[in-house]
Amino acid sequence: MAAFVGSSGFMGKPVVAKSQVCASKRAAPIKMTAAGEADMVPDMNKRNIMNVFLAGAVTVPFGAVVGGWVYFLYPPSKGGAGGGVI
Repeated sequence: MAAFVGSSGFMGKPVVAKSQVCASKRAAPIKMTAAGEADMVPDMNKRNIMNVFLAGAVTVPFGAVVGGWVYFLYPPSKGGAGGGVI
Protein backbone atom coordinates (compact mmCIF):
# COMPACT_ATOMS: atom_id res chain seq x y z
CA MET A 1 0.00 0.00 0.00
CA ALA A 2 2.92 2.32 0.71
CA ALA A 3 4.01 2.05 -2.94
CA PHE A 4 0.83 3.77 -4.06
CA VAL A 5 1.14 6.69 -1.66
CA GLY A 6 4.13 8.46 -3.18
CA SER A 7 6.16 8.35 -6.32
CA SER A 8 9.51 8.37 -4.55
CA GLY A 9 9.90 4.64 -5.25
CA PHE A 10 10.12 5.39 -8.97
CA MET A 11 13.00 7.83 -8.74
CA GLY A 12 16.44 6.72 -9.83
CA LYS A 13 19.86 7.59 -8.53
CA PRO A 14 20.84 11.25 -8.65
CA VAL A 15 22.71 12.25 -11.78
CA VAL A 16 26.38 13.07 -11.23
CA ALA A 17 28.50 14.91 -13.76
CA LYS A 18 30.85 12.63 -15.69
CA SER A 19 33.89 14.69 -14.79
CA GLN A 20 33.22 14.17 -11.09
CA VAL A 21 32.94 10.40 -11.53
CA CYS A 22 36.12 10.18 -13.59
CA ALA A 23 38.09 12.34 -11.18
CA SER A 24 37.01 10.32 -8.16
CA LYS A 25 37.76 6.92 -9.73
CA ARG A 26 41.18 7.66 -11.21
CA ALA A 27 43.86 5.23 -10.24
CA ALA A 28 47.38 4.37 -11.27
CA PRO A 29 47.76 3.57 -14.97
CA ILE A 30 47.42 -0.11 -15.85
CA LYS A 31 50.40 -1.77 -17.47
CA MET A 32 49.33 -4.18 -20.20
CA THR A 33 51.43 -7.34 -20.46
CA ALA A 34 51.09 -10.59 -22.33
CA ALA A 35 49.88 -13.61 -20.41
CA GLY A 36 52.55 -16.03 -21.62
CA GLU A 37 56.22 -15.96 -22.36
CA ALA A 38 57.24 -14.10 -25.48
CA ASP A 39 59.63 -16.88 -26.54
CA MET A 40 57.09 -19.72 -26.29
CA VAL A 41 56.12 -20.89 -29.78
CA PRO A 42 54.53 -24.34 -30.27
CA ASP A 43 56.59 -26.76 -32.34
CA MET A 44 55.32 -28.11 -35.66
CA ASN A 45 54.13 -31.42 -34.20
CA LYS A 46 51.93 -29.66 -31.64
CA ARG A 47 50.59 -27.29 -34.31
CA ASN A 48 49.67 -30.23 -36.57
CA ILE A 49 47.85 -31.98 -33.70
CA MET A 50 45.93 -28.79 -32.90
CA ASN A 51 44.97 -28.45 -36.58
CA VAL A 52 43.68 -32.04 -36.65
CA PHE A 53 41.58 -31.40 -33.54
CA LEU A 54 40.24 -28.19 -35.06
CA ALA A 55 39.37 -29.91 -38.33
CA GLY A 56 37.61 -32.72 -36.47
CA ALA A 57 35.70 -30.31 -34.26
CA VAL A 58 34.46 -28.41 -37.32
CA THR A 59 33.80 -31.45 -39.51
CA VAL A 60 31.49 -33.33 -37.15
CA PRO A 61 28.79 -30.64 -36.73
CA PHE A 62 29.16 -29.45 -40.31
CA GLY A 63 28.79 -33.02 -41.58
CA ALA A 64 25.69 -33.52 -39.43
CA VAL A 65 24.06 -30.37 -40.80
CA VAL A 66 24.96 -31.11 -44.43
CA GLY A 67 23.98 -34.77 -44.03
CA GLY A 68 20.60 -33.73 -42.67
CA TRP A 69 19.99 -31.43 -45.62
CA VAL A 70 21.03 -34.11 -48.13
CA TYR A 71 18.81 -36.69 -46.45
CA PHE A 72 15.91 -34.22 -46.50
CA LEU A 73 16.37 -33.07 -50.12
CA TYR A 74 17.42 -36.36 -51.76
CA PRO A 75 14.33 -38.01 -53.25
CA PRO A 76 13.47 -41.45 -51.90
CA SER A 77 13.84 -44.32 -54.32
CA LYS A 78 11.38 -47.15 -54.78
CA GLY A 79 12.93 -50.30 -53.46
CA GLY A 80 12.55 -53.79 -54.79
CA ALA A 81 13.78 -55.74 -57.78
CA GLY A 82 10.64 -55.69 -59.90
CA GLY A 83 11.33 -52.60 -61.94
CA GLY A 84 9.57 -52.65 -65.32
CA VAL A 85 7.67 -55.90 -64.76
CA ILE A 86 4.00 -55.75 -65.62
